[in-house]
Amino acid sequence: MSAFYDLHLRRFAVIGAALFLVGSSGAEASAGPTRVERCNMLQTQLAEQLKAHAKSNSYAAAASMEAKAKKLCAGTKQAQGIRLLATALRRLGVQPLDPETTQPQATLLTPSTQRK
Repeated sequence: MSAFYDLHLRRFAVIGAALFLVGSSGAEASAGPTRVERCNMLQTQLAEQLKAHAKSNSYAAAASMEAKAKKLCAGTKQAQGIRLLATALRRLGVQPLDPETTQPQATLLTPSTQRK
């Protein structure tokens, strides 16, 4: 009786583990970037934009926000850091990257830009 019970218990454990792995891999794929990844993405974007907007009137304010956001992202307040980074980018007149797609939107061709 013990061998029969062990066999079924093992089968149940293997099936349960397989279902868990299949279910968790699908959830992770659709979850998007983590807060830490989002912080890193926005910090990179802001650093590039600060270089491009070095002579802007909003440069000093955005650079100050960047320093504070880095501290927040390095700690346990990534959500506040993300909001501050996005605000700094908007202050420079730049749209923050979308967390789902890190590539810029494709430009649509209008009749004036199409070849004839």
